[in-house]
Amino acid sequence: MSERASRSQSVTLLMACAAVFAAGYQLTLRRALRLEDLPGSQGPWDAWVPFWPASIVVYCSINVAYVLAFFVARDGVSLHRLAARLLLVQLACFACFAWWPMRLQRWPDVGGSVWAPWFQALATFDGASNLVPSLHVAILGVLWSHWRSVLSARWARGGCDAWAVGVALSALTTWQHNVIDVLAGAGLAWVVVRWVVRDETAPS
Repeated sequence: MSERASRSQSVTLLMACAAVFAAGYQLTLRRALRLEDLPGSQGPWDAWVPFWPASIVVYCSINVAYVLAFFVARDGVSLHRLAARLLLVQLACFACFAWWPMRLQRWPDVGGSVWAPWFQALATFDGASNLVPSLHVAILGVLWSHWRSVLSARWARGGCDAWAVGVALSALTTWQHNVIDVLAGAGLAWVVVRWVVRDETAPS
């Protein structure tokens, strides 16, 4: 069995993945903001998706799961596998954003509600571009696989599954993404986890 990852390894890989995320996201977002008449990914089915502002809490919970994931890895191998998967989905999404930029065609109006500060904080980093595939959901797929691998209790894994479904749905109900974005993000995560950076100890 591989030795447990050190705290310094966890911090270093977390900072590396977060730096790639921040740099890549902002570069592609700024490029999209300079362009005009960008297409959208909204389909007729998206008109049926309700706006639930309270789901922003679930949407943002992925930030906590992202950070903590680096400190709960079983060993150095699983830690480096997590980092490799995150880097791959992030770079793949950035390549798509740069090659095929899009723009949201609707934006949530929270007015002066209790949820307004949450959306305002999100807007300081996020934007109405970088849609397909959903980076949020692609990262979610990687984190979901990682967290399930470190949780042994059935109830804990069930809670992890419910959380993942909730985050994916919140990408829609906060109107941060459209259905096509979410499906593409989930597909990207599946390819990376199942075929590109595999866990050889997991059952096939």
